[in-house]
Amino acid sequence: MIIYLLSKFVLLAAIPIAALCAKNKVLHLGGFIPMDVSLSGGWSASGILPALQMGFFDINQRRDILPDYQLNATWGDTHCLAGAATKLFVKTITNPVTKILLVGDGCSSSTQPIAEVIPFYNLVMISYSAGSPSLSDRKRYKTLFRMTPSDFNYNRPRVAIMKYFNWSRIATIYQSERSNTFSLTAENVINIIKTQIKNYEIVTTESVRRDPKIQIENLQRKDARIIVLDMFASEARLTFCWAIRLNFTGKNTQRVWFISGFYADYWWKINDTDCTVQELEKALEGVIITDIINVRTDEIQTISGMTVQDYQERLKLWPTYKSYHYNRYHPYGYDTTWAIALALNRTATKLANWPKADNLTLENFTYRHGKLIKDIIMESFYELNFEGVTGSVRFTDTGDRAGTVIIQQWRNGSKIPVAIYDNSKNTLRWIDEFQWKGDVIPSDGSNRILIVNYKQIPSTSTIAIVVISAIGIAISFAFALWNHKYRKAPLFEMNKNLIKTGVTGRILCEMWKWFIPLGFTTAYTALISKTFRIYIVYTSVQSKPRRKKLLDRSLIKLIMILLLIDVIYLGLWSILEPLQLQEKTVKIEVTHVDNADVRQETKDFKCHSKNLTYWILILSTEKALLLIIGMLLAYSTRNVEVKELNDSKLLTVINYNFMMALIITGPLRSVLSAMPGETYFLLDTIFIWFSVTIMLSLLFFTQFYRMMRRFGKISESALPGTRSISHALD
Repeated sequence: MIIYLLSKFVLLAAIPIAALCAKNKVLHLGGFIPMDVSLSGGWSASGILPALQMGFFDINQRRDILPDYQLNATWGDTHCLAGAATKLFVKTITNPVTKILLVGDGCSSSTQPIAEVIPFYNLVMISYSAGSPSLSDRKRYKTLFRMTPSDFNYNRPRVAIMKYFNWSRIATIYQSERSNTFSLTAENVINIIKTQIKNYEIVTTESVRRDPKIQIENLQRKDARIIVLDMFASEARLTFCWAIRLNFTGKNTQRVWFISGFYADYWWKINDTDCTVQELEKALEGVIITDIINVRTDEIQTISGMTVQDYQERLKLWPTYKSYHYNRYHPYGYDTTWAIALALNRTATKLANWPKADNLTLENFTYRHGKLIKDIIMESFYELNFEGVTGSVRFTDTGDRAGTVIIQQWRNGSKIPVAIYDNSKNTLRWIDEFQWKGDVIPSDGSNRILIVNYKQIPSTSTIAIVVISAIGIAISFAFALWNHKYRKAPLFEMNKNLIKTGVTGRILCEMWKWFIPLGFTTAYTALISKTFRIYIVYTSVQSKPRRKKLLDRSLIKLIMILLLIDVIYLGLWSILEPLQLQEKTVKIEVTHVDNADVRQETKDFKCHSKNLTYWILILSTEKALLLIIGMLLAYSTRNVEVKELNDSKLLTVINYNFMMALIITGPLRSVLSAMPGETYFLLDTIFIWFSVTIMLSLLFFTQFYRMMRRFGKISESALPGTRSISHALD
């Protein structure tokens, strides 16, 4: 213990001594790091700071790198907030001490506003841990480099695992935040799935802004099994907590979650949800974690002269190491310092050997006139190729690094390495095997066993409709026979051409389509012909001469013309777009408690065609015109004084009855189609039955009543008005 304290004291004392004596010129760097993230709920990079400090210390001790300069970084806390980062940047550039380069930030959201504006100040920035894919946009972030690989590196390994287990039904849920880090990552994984997985199905893409309850309910309703989650740790805890509360982590259905590995150690133990640590640990069991490999796995000596083991042992002795929570991204911080030093060293050499530089040196850099130095620094970063503690360091045209990803599985509170994926070669190397509940590979839900039940109309409802339809048919035949028997009587002379054609039910779609329009046309045009004959007689009585007699065959010809129009229209409909029986899923429910893949699906049949609404609309318009004509005729005969002719009130009621049948049943069919099959069948059939039956009853019972009052008391020749009526008809 005494030796440790002594070494710590010597090391602390050595830092300022080295800074003062080793090199005589200072290059100032602006440092941005998220430390206190209690307000933002973001990611803290405080544990990387010791590695950054140690890296600059080691560089300042080297005489072969920047021999005339020492590097001095001034650090400020961005809190992982864009506003705080912007404020800190303004403070940095307004400080009298000019910064030749910026380091940071750790969070993508607070890196973006700085990286977007620094080209106007001829500044270059390198981040040690910002992973947002949006930062790869070179048109927007022109002078930004990143030591840590982009979050896009997580997606190809995820898809590789999906392909390995034949998972094709995938859902994504991501946090919607200002930097669009997670939305872009989710979009990228979907694009890779579309190109890599055959017969893929994106179940749903859920965006979470605050409370993810609704999004978890959507995942549950759509039976998502394989879920890619991209969000900060605080939102991830809340998401898993809601999954627990809503039983989305059910006992009988295995769900596989993919999460990123950048969360801090023991991130699930932070008490900011309604769930206990034990509940969250249980919910995380089996989760697949994709993470970049933070340190190289070989014993190669790095640019610093240390192996990875040497580096880790030395970092633990660094004075500030225990001052912050451990952060596994610390090696990227160390390699960042070396990338800065090597790039500036190369820049200094180029300036010294370039005649056009006109004796320009690094300390001559200014925000206003530093474009040349900035361009050379950028060029030097692109030329870097060295061995760091995180592996080989090289930058792409977008300023990124292509990293190697380790795939882990959460087991009993620990992350167990399973495979390694090399993004530069797109290869997957297995280390261990995944372990699943009950040794059964989870299903993505695409191989579900469906027990299909077709919904049928109950026999009691069918029998009831058949009975009342039979009654209606019997009444129709009775009226027809009665009308034929007394067809010579003046009371029935006017009605002998009324033909009843009713619809008793829809057996097939085409029968439904043909029977209702033809039945309406036949019945209603016969009614109109009666009214039209009354109108002609009435006008003749008022000394308005007719040009020719209105015979029965003339009225029948009128009915046949209207029927022919219907036949042509319905025929075109049947030829161009016939109605088809269409299956419609009413509900899906789990029927086996022990196997969530066995489901019962209830289906119903509906008559449907592509443009069904338009066909019905045209047909309804034509029938509405007939109704209007009938109403006009009834109105014109309202003042007829002869009782046998004055049926205008009766005809008006019948017109209204028909109008209700036409206007209501059309839209009603659309509404009823969303109802259960039995309800639709009963309401639709009963409504048609009542409309037709009421029409017949009003028409014939009235005539029957008049007939009974006169039957046997007054001879047919003695009926009042008989002679004049017959004369008028002739």
